[in-house]
Amino acid sequence: MLAPDNCRSQAEYITYFDDAIAVMQTEEALERIGYELCVDSAAENIDYLEVRWAPRLHLQKELTVEQVIRAVLSGLSQGPIRAVAIVCAMRHHTPEDNVALAREAGTFAGRELSASTWPATRCASRPRHSEKHLRPPAPQACT
Repeated sequence: MLAPDNCRSQAEYITYFDDAIAVMQTEEALERIGYELCVDSAAENIDYLEVRWAPRLHLQKELTVEQVIRAVLSGLSQGPIRAVAIVCAMRHHTPEDNVALAREAGTFAGRELSASTWPATRCASRPRHSEKHLRPPAPQACT
């Protein structure tokens, strides 16, 4: 997987990962990948890992966001190192989809999920939100 330096958008950049994402569409695959990431990291003498990923990229075969999050967290928890997950919303997904993602991720807050991040905008001032409560910024018009 190699994306050029001159991608015009995050959405275009993600297309270079289509083949890898295509095999990450079942709970079993997501759990295994989470586990193997920890094993491979441990082999490189890493003892703590923060995994950022966008659960909505794994919905091509009818999984729910909850199933995706649970599968990844299950795989990470079985690994030989401490690994935490950070859910990421994607700029090219709709605000409504990202709000739904935030609500679902919020059900894991304080338990298995470490944090969440929300898409950057081109607004002069981005709305603030509480990471503690995993509240996304309210949708607003941006240029």
